[in-house]
Amino acid sequence: AILLTLTHHRCVAAVRQEQEDAQEFLQFLVDAAHEEMVKLRSTLPPAAAGQDDSSSGVAEQQQQHEDDDEEEWSVVTKKNKAAVTRGREDLGGSSLLSAIFRGSIKSCVKAKGVKAAAPSITVQPFTMLHLDILDSVRSIEDALDHLTHTELINGYKVKGHEAGVEAEKVVKISKLPQVLLLAINRYSYSLDRGSSKLHHNVTYPLSMRLRPQWTSDDCPERRSAQYQLIALVTHHGRNASGGHYTAHVQQGDGRWLHFNDAQVDFVAQSKVLDQKPYLLVYHRA
Repeated sequence: AILLTLTHHRCVAAVRQEQEDAQEFLQFLVDAAHEEMVKLRSTLPPAAAGQDDSSSGVAEQQQQHEDDDEEEWSVVTKKNKAAVTRGREDLGGSSLLSAIFRGSIKSCVKAKGVKAAAPSITVQPFTMLHLDILDSVRSIEDALDHLTHTELINGYKVKGHEAGVEAEKVVKISKLPQVLLLAINRYSYSLDRGSSKLHHNVTYPLSMRLRPQWTSDDCPERRSAQYQLIALVTHHGRNASGGHYTAHVQQGDGRWLHFNDAQVDFVAQSKVLDQKPYLLVYHRA
């Protein structure tokens, strides 16, 4: 009933034959279901919601933190250096959906040549990780390397310095979700050509062990996290304004099903790995 309510206006659009983006729809569905569960949980007494009085107090404190978008605090890193941290991993409350899909990324900016400037760290939760496949990216591993590589920033402002300085920015995964949703950015935009689709192949493994360089130093299980591919969605079409979606989903017995509208067929594993995916779904092994 909740899912029917959440997707009502999307279903109306489908009846009208409007094009819907699979990534946007899945993100909407997960976010809306999470918000509905958090709202429902708040109407229940602590005992019925699986909370005690202390956890209820924690929830109230968490809400106060969420209302303050500019919250920041100082932390000491593993190398005993001070850093200013902003953001929270638990923004938006907790639910069954967030326990399954929510991870977090940590962005760290360090000014070069300014010893007194503390690194600036921003923590941001995610339920879907977007990966660029421009340039030399030819695999999911390449895309994760690109996401977490060090980026140079010019003109970075530091307190006490009028002129901008050079800085380094790096993004790492700081919390791993149980189900990892990878959105492949197959569309690019330019002023002269507008929106265009990237059709080149990007390989993806059935089993993927996350490399330590993709995760932050404080990420739990950073050296042992392994994910198994359980589903993927493919967009068929030359551009973003139209096309058709199909999906491959692994069953409990290990066999794969191919969904093409009302037609459902068993397919070989080799066929699953011969797609140009738009969405990849991995489960913690």
